[in-house]
Amino acid sequence: MFTGAGPGAYRVVTAGPDGTPVRTSSGLTLVPDLDLSAAPPPDTVVVPGGEGTRSNDPAVVDWLRRHAPRTRRVASVCSGAFLLAEAGLLAGRRATTHWRMCASLARRYQDVEVDPQPISSATGRSPPRRASRPASTWRWRWSRRTSGGRSRWRSPGIW
Repeated sequence: MFTGAGPGAYRVVTAGPDGTPVRTSSGLTLVPDLDLSAAPPPDTVVVPGGEGTRSNDPAVVDWLRRHAPRTRRVASVCSGAFLLAEAGLLAGRRATTHWRMCASLARRYQDVEVDPQPISSATGRSPPRRASRPASTWRWRWSRRTSGGRSRWRSPGIW
């Protein structure tokens, strides 16, 4: 999540259901800064993808349900869309996820218009919900939407 840190800046905070390290399916261990219950009010929430997001942890879903309506933007990466859908945040909206999981998302959440084609989708006040493709397009779109149309993105890998 991102919390406000002054004009034009973000303070990036990572949070997890219980604040303990999370091992990704690729073997990378991520250490959250804090427990979700101690997280400051977010300005922007980015829900990561991965196997853990498909388990719909009730604490995470409840946190998203309570905090997302008060944030400026909510996005998910890949299968993070499952958590957003479970929290009811994608109901009546167009969304995408990793192409291999689009059918599953559509079956499980029939109130979500799942589009398997786009690199990303943006509805309402939220930025694109990212599909699995190179991140450079997503970063460019995100930076344009968060900077009033002036992209701060310079080159792949630098943002």
